Amino acid sequence: MEKLVAQASKEMVVIADSSKRVPYLGNFPLPLAVVPFAVPMVIETLAREFEVTAKWRENHHGVPMLSDDGLAILDLPFGVIRHPALMEERLRHLSGVVEVGLFIGIATRALLAQEDGSIQVLYPS
Repeated sequence: MEKLVAQASKEMVVIADSSKRVPYLGNFPLPLAVVPFAVPMVIETLAREFEVTAKWRENHHGVPMLSDDGLAILDLPFGVIRHPALMEERLRHLSGVVEVGLFIGIATRALLAQEDGSIQVLYPS
């Protein structure tokens, strides 16, 4: 839903604090929204085609979670994502995948709050 709202907006401003800045994309697992019925097949395909071990996101009781719209969220620990647009395109074409947690080309501005209270404009630079 976040991505739909972002794409429908006239302006998408990313605001984060300095702890969110990472040296490369992929520092955190990439979320992938999947039709629950397709989870086993998608996990198998990801292992075979992307050499990544996907994990179904769980709640604090260890129960697999569904998003508000009933989709399974898989976390993909890719490490460095060198070509995010290509990665997004390849993932989107897998049967059962509904959305990829990359927001490529959507942000119109990115602001980073510093510890001293100042704001660093990251995009546009």
